[in-house]
Amino acid sequence: MLRSKNYGGDTNCSLAADDVSAGKKPKVKKMFHSNMEGKTKIDAYQSKMFLPLLLFIVLAMASTGTAEAQFNFTVVNNTGYSNNLNRGFYKLEGYEHRYRLTSEGPNQSVAMWNNKKIDLAKDFIIDMKLFFGTKHLIDAIGREDGADGIAFVMHRKNPSNLIGRNGGFLGYAYGTRPKTTGTNAVNTTSAADSIENMSIPGVIDMSIIDSSFAVEFDTFSNGNTEWDEQGHASDNHISYLKDGYIDAIDGAHQMQNDWGNAETGEWYCVRIKWVRSNGINGNDGYDLITYMEEYTTGELTQRHTMHFNTLSELIDGLTIVNGKAEVTWGVTSATGTTVNKHQAEYVNILNADFSKE
Repeated sequence: MLRSKNYGGDTNCSLAADDVSAGKKPKVKKMFHSNMEGKTKIDAYQSKMFLPLLLFIVLAMASTGTAEAQFNFTVVNNTGYSNNLNRGFYKLEGYEHRYRLTSEGPNQSVAMWNNKKIDLAKDFIIDMKLFFGTKHLIDAIGREDGADGIAFVMHRKNPSNLIGRNGGFLGYAYGTRPKTTGTNAVNTTSAADSIENMSIPGVIDMSIIDSSFAVEFDTFSNGNTEWDEQGHASDNHISYLKDGYIDAIDGAHQMQNDWGNAETGEWYCVRIKWVRSNGINGNDGYDLITYMEEYTTGELTQRHTMHFNTLSELIDGLTIVNGKAEVTWGVTSATGTTVNKHQAEYVNILNADFSKE
């Protein structure tokens, strides 16, 4: 069974290895520059942290290779425009790993799959910065609304041409989970077969991203209790999806304190932490911990933890083979009839033993 629980404390956007294990909590200092791409500079370290940071960089390069080796992507998008200045996906100039996922155009979806897999048999941290655009509905006659959000995804499939639908499907999902009992029950095998290689006019062919798990950062309320994370009213939330379905397997959680808006035109540090819990709090197994920067404090804040007894509870059929349990990972994003500019920057991957924290 999947269980939610509290875990750990606040951390910074990108810590050195010693800082992670020691649980240090330096402040995040931000300077925002007003321009169309929302450039930011996040100075995460005080001067006294320079030497630990330098040591970490040396060790990281020796053990995991350069940033270029860590982040090497296959990009799939439905616009037909790859790295186009004005439309759809675009690698932002002047940055090593910063990308516009969607422009402010309708019915876009994009998936970025890292060609270097992540090993779920080991603990890891992936640090990113996410940008959710500027459009957000204040009231019925207020600002223009924005949609739809970004998802962090892990899966067992080949990433070539692997992408979900646009709009509320966030470039990850293809539909809602079929009912298996009661009125309007369907045969799930037949339903999957009928859509396995579906084609939509003007959209690349899609395959179901089954054997997968997604952390969604959703900025739009679809107004439907079946879609909208078990009926939660907020349009800015984090929740968890599986096997290409948009139905959340766990309730909605805050992206910002007091369910605040994240479509502010600013960048947010996001951390995905995977740790073998090894009996911590009486729970063997694994914990997936989601952190997101709180805008008002500048601190990376734990938003939620989901516990898994086995790897196959996270991703169907996943087991450790020859000491490894590797999966493809990346981010997806989408717009619908309502739009926003979505961007992502990859900061760091850190492998260490976090089980004794």
